[in-house]
Amino acid sequence: RAASLSAGRSIYYIANENALRLLDERASAHRASQAVTGAGARAEAADAPAVVVLLHGSKFSADTWDEQPMDTLAALDESGVPALAPDLPGYGKGRSGRSRPSKEERELFLAEFLTAVGLLGGGDGHAEQPAESHDARSVEAQLVTRLHSDVSRSARVVLVAASMGGVFGLPFLRDHPSVVAAFVPIAPAGAEYLSTLGAPARQVRTVAIFGEMDRLQRRLLPELKATFTDISVTIIPNAPHPAYLTDPALFNDILIRAARSESAAIKRAMETTVN
Repeated sequence: RAASLSAGRSIYYIANENALRLLDERASAHRASQAVTGAGARAEAADAPAVVVLLHGSKFSADTWDEQPMDTLAALDESGVPALAPDLPGYGKGRSGRSRPSKEERELFLAEFLTAVGLLGGGDGHAEQPAESHDARSVEAQLVTRLHSDVSRSARVVLVAASMGGVFGLPFLRDHPSVVAAFVPIAPAGAEYLSTLGAPARQVRTVAIFGEMDRLQRRLLPELKATFTDISVTIIPNAPHPAYLTDPALFNDILIRAARSESAAIKRAMETTVN
């Protein structure tokens, strides 16, 4: 599928069957009645698995999560967990455009994308368009206004940020922590954003993943532990920087547990550290 964002940008993404069904249901519900509001909407969101959103690294693409050896989208689908993976603009296979976004565009990207596919706000499947200008700050103001008014109708997400995906994911976590059920950083880029996170973002359940052979672990892991108040860590033995490639089954299981909000089970699974 492709999602249309502001300024005519089209974003390619892959979704599993549970996600496609959820997106269609949210779009139908929006058309049928403009709201399922109040306690009912919040209860529904709490009972359902969160939507796993997978952000790939700079040398990878949305296909990484859909192909062997990962088969992450299929594994989540079999467990009833909706998941989708966008090709990040300027990266991947160029299906979302080959020009790399500016810093401001990058920081706004995920909120605009999730609004466009119908996961944020009322589920209408269309991003808010700026009234007269495509200036990034104007788009941000409209998105913030919409999300504040429609937050009870937004889907909860498990935000997975692999390496470079961190520079897209961390700004979203900073700006919209209320819709993030769990944050799964995999040796993430964008450490400069950690100091900008407010208390709600720092309290989001975080399940960090590193490869044992990844030299970034020594620098990044202490920073993550100092930032997040509810953090568990998995160090995958003998794994390089893209640690998930070494043990896809463990990685996929971590995401399934995170989406189901099984906090105690997650903590047990996450304490797989190598001394």
